[in-house]
Formats: sequence, C-alpha cells, structure tokens
Amino acid sequence: MSAFITLEGLDFSGKSTALHAIKNQLPMHTVLTREPGGTPDSERIRNILTTQSQHLTGLEKLDLFFEARYDHVEKVIDPNIKNDNVVISDRYVGSTYAYQVAGDKIPFEVVDDKAKKLFEKYPTSKPDLTIYFQISPAIRKERIGKRSKDDLDKYDESFYQRVEAAYIKGVKASAKQVVILDANGEPEEVAEKLLSIIQTFLKENANANN
Repeated sequence: MSAFITLEGLDFSGKSTALHAIKNQLPMHTVLTREPGGTPDSERIRNILTTQSQHLTGLEKLDLFFEARYDHVEKVIDPNIKNDNVVISDRYVGSTYAYQVAGDKIPFEVVDDKAKKLFEKYPTSKPDLTIYFQISPAIRKERIGKRSKDDLDKYDESFYQRVEAAYIKGVKASAKQVVILDANGEPEEVAEKLLSIIQTFLKENANANN
C-alpha cells in the first residue's frame, strides 16, 4: 500500500529529530526524504536557499523551491508511490504556502496556482496526510539557543508569528488530511506521537483498501 506523508512546522519544531528517531520502526517499504532536497539537483538548490537567501527576492525563492520540488517529485515521490511505497517528506508544499505567503508576502493565489499545476501534472504529489508540528514560541526560542542556524532560520519573531498564522491554511490547501501534533514535549515523547499517528493512518488506509 502506498502513501505520501509530509511533516510540516516552524523551524525548531522537532520534525527532523522525531523522524530520525522512528525511522527504524517504520515499514520496510518506507522512503524518507526532505525539501528542499531529496535529489542531487534539488540538494544543490537547497544549498543556494540556505546560504544565499538574503540575496534573493521572494519570487526568486519561490521559483527555486518549485524547481527543486518538480525534480523531487519526478525522481523520488512519484515513482515510489507508483511502486506502492510509503514516502515521508520532511517539509513540502505546506511550508511554501506558509513561508512564502506569510513571510515573503507573495500572494496566496500565486503559490496556490503553482501547487495546483504540480498536483495536476503529478496526481501522486498531493499528500495523503500532512502532520503539522505545533510548538509554542517559548519552546521554540529555547531550542534555537541549542543549535546553530542557517539562513533559512535567520528571521525575527514577527516573521514566525506571520508564518504560524498562515501555516494551517497552507497545509489544509495542500493535503488530503491534516493532523496537528503537539510538539512541545521532550524529543522522545514527540517521536512516539509521530510514530503513533503514522501507524494509525497506515493501518486505517490498509483496512479501507481491503
């Protein structure tokens, strides 16, 4: 049974840490990937976005995100879904709605049009489930102090407030189903919640298809 699952949330919400912690407990036919990235060409674009974002306009960043995404979908997501694998991506279209609309102030319709064209070309590219990691500002600030930041993290608090307000709208626009995960706990607790959500979703989907 195939499924496309995406993990979304503000920077430092613990998505990557949780996914890494449970990777050995996922079904054998699970492919883990990330955005921007997931292919050699997309990883090169990721490097540009993480090191040179301050020199790019919002529209330039948007174009780069979707350039990387099309390559990612074509070479990783689409073929794996068609081969009945489970694909889990750390960030996807939901992040683009949130960060580019709320942060870079690109009209929602511009991002939405790009996303719809992607979904039309590759029907497999629309997530079956998006898990949104919700975290309080206080916990996020605490975590920031524990790790170095790249350019994608170098924004002030007002930026993240705008992104938080836009994020739910973005993930609802880009996924068939959305689940909110309380990510304020310890890493082990958050990882357990993530695993439970994924296992429940896959079990329900398997039952529905029988």
